[in-house]
Amino acid sequence: MIARDVVVLLAVAAGALLAARALRLPAIVAYLLAGVLVGPGALGWVRHSETVAEVADIGVALLLFGVGIEFSLDRLRRILPRMVLSGGLQVALTIAATAAAFRALDTPWPRAVFMGFLVALSSTAIVTSPSERPGSSPTGWAKRQ
Repeated sequence: MIARDVVVLLAVAAGALLAARALRLPAIVAYLLAGVLVGPGALGWVRHSETVAEVADIGVALLLFGVGIEFSLDRLRRILPRMVLSGGLQVALTIAATAAAFRALDTPWPRAVFMGFLVALSSTAIVTSPSERPGSSPTGWAKRQ
């Protein structure tokens, strides 16, 4: 059962990645949609289990490792103030806009703000993912700084 879940996850993720590349979407969007599609909330092909959670943890660790390889300490020191300011501003504005939109739909403030945090978290992953595309790093706007 565990091997089947992993095979299903990998197969759907690979198919979603091919579709996303054809549509010129970031890989993170493909992976998020694939997980939602096969998870217990949609098709239910894969149940949430301890093994699936461990595989997800390994994936996050590899993603963070890959991000870490891309940065040198000198480059990080140069862009850190701008990165903190722009990242904080993006998160704050996303939270505010989402909370306002949900509040306009008569959602109570605590739930609207919570939804804002959820959208900010996922939008940060999507906004930062273009730097993961082949050929975009080390060239591009971050390298020019």
